[in-house]
Amino acid sequence: MNDATLSSLLRFRPWPGGDPVAPWLIDQLDKNQLTQLARVGLELNQAVLQAQLKANTQSLEIIGAAKK
Repeated sequence: MNDATLSSLLRFRPWPGGDPVAPWLIDQLDKNQLTQLARVGLELNQAVLQAQLKANTQSLEIIGAAKK
């Protein structure tokens, strides 16, 4: 495996953090709608982070097994 292939396999793809509700929506929606949007955005962010953690853990297990 060459360095370019290894680099592409190990690339970190972080989810863009930040405000879960677009700033332009704040003036157009009521508090309940904003709360629901924020909740959905944060739940999506949580799901992505959990998937990244699972992939990271599996990668560490594979690397650990290959090292032995």
